Amino acid sequence: MRTLAMDTSAAQGSIALLDGDHLLAQHTFQGSTGHAVLLPQLCQQLLDGAGWQPQEIQLLAICNGPGAFAGLRIAFAFAQGFSLAHAIPIVGLSTLELLAAQCPPESDWIGVLVDARRSEIFAALYQRDNQQPLLRYGPGAALTPQNWLTALQHWPWPDGAHLTLTGNALHTYPELLHHPWPLPCQSSAAPLWSVDPALLGRLAQQKWRQLPEPKTLLTTLLDYQRRPDAEPPTSLKRPS
Repeated sequence: MRTLAMDTSAAQGSIALLDGDHLLAQHTFQGSTGHAVLLPQLCQQLLDGAGWQPQEIQLLAICNGPGAFAGLRIAFAFAQGFSLAHAIPIVGLSTLELLAAQCPPESDWIGVLVDARRSEIFAALYQRDNQQPLLRYGPGAALTPQNWLTALQHWPWPDGAHLTLTGNALHTYPELLHHPWPLPCQSSAAPLWSVDPALLGRLAQQKWRQLPEPKTLLTTLLDYQRRPDAEPPTSLKRPS
């Protein structure tokens, strides 16, 4: 399935082009203010490199959040326009679930931490057991690092459990790695703290195949987890 995957949920954006599970090309780019300009240009470069026309894409994959509000909207709006122009379906996946899925297979408990700004993080706890699908505990809500630490400090950890932390909030709050955890704790490798667009594309293909019929072009909505930092005014008042 020819898939264009894109992630602009953080300052580092990424895109990938896949033919089934086979990765043809991928690219990362920095600077959230430039995502709206860079994303269309880089997507066209990848298509040109593969010799594909836009209408030959069969699936669009995006991160639907949580993450940077402006960044999430950029990829979503671009995918919507691409979808409407060429009748290509869009599949969205959770940023938190993707980061958890990227952790090494020996990671049995995974804490995913994404920088939410405002001195908060988007956090979720996942469990991996016997190669079964990841089990998620908690809503992945925005909260302070201290509140998340308190919640996990009282978590009923099973004997022999190990905790792996991942996500770009570890850049902002490195002290989370040095917290006196009640169980062995380590971090994933720093490159895994950002979304892998190739994995995004592969998991989106799996999700698309599992969706019931009849399928629609738009199968996802953005998951902000809280109100945006900046919102348009709800009403205009005449100055007195």
